[in-house]
Amino acid sequence: MPAPVTGGDIRARPITIGLRTITSAVHLRFRSVAVLAVAAAATSCATAPAPRTPAPTALVCPAPVPTPPTSTTGGQNLVVNGGFDTPRITGRRTVSTLAGWLVSGPVKLVASPSCGAVPASGQYVALGYGASISQAVPTVPGKLYQFDVYESMEGVCNIAYSEIDTYWNSTLISSTTTPATGRTPDAGDTAWGAYDTYTPTFIAKSATSAIRFVATTEAFSCAFDVANASVTVKPSPTLP
Repeated sequence: MPAPVTGGDIRARPITIGLRTITSAVHLRFRSVAVLAVAAAATSCATAPAPRTPAPTALVCPAPVPTPPTSTTGGQNLVVNGGFDTPRITGRRTVSTLAGWLVSGPVKLVASPSCGAVPASGQYVALGYGASISQAVPTVPGKLYQFDVYESMEGVCNIAYSEIDTYWNSTLISSTTTPATGRTPDAGDTAWGAYDTYTPTFIAKSATSAIRFVATTEAFSCAFDVANASVTVKPSPTLP
């Protein structure tokens, strides 16, 4: 006959009855307790999943309000891609060609990160060290035209030696600097918070008239911004 199980012995004692072997109730009880302990430990070690960070939403600006034909800047804009909205981009992109414009030097097309009135199209160009853009617009000799443009500055510029020059043919319209509105050209303009506006008028002398913007800066971390360029025909002045 098998020896009896002592009080300090918790091991299973198989008992043979005929050809069948059964497991003692003591072994089954301790095995169940062990399974429950493992399950409880697994539950206590599990951690809740980290909350998901929502993806950033793209900036959506309302469509610009059309300019009334009777306003000062109304009428057809003769500048091709004067709003620099072609091509549409996100962020900043270095360009060597740009629809409607001749490009020279380091020029970047920029999607504005704000919904301000400037730039009206939501995009502008940043002219770096020695860069320029120009375009010939169709004009009629003797007709009066108005040239509108917004200009700003971004980055770390040496004010004494940095400026943007704006030309109508060979006539220098402006040679100016404006307060910086961003940290560096690549950091971007935050809201076009500071800019200059020019609205000179000219009487055309030929079938085409050239507009040109030239950035003169001695700092590679400085750039000049151009937006909303337009040339529109105006009523001819009344002669006495």
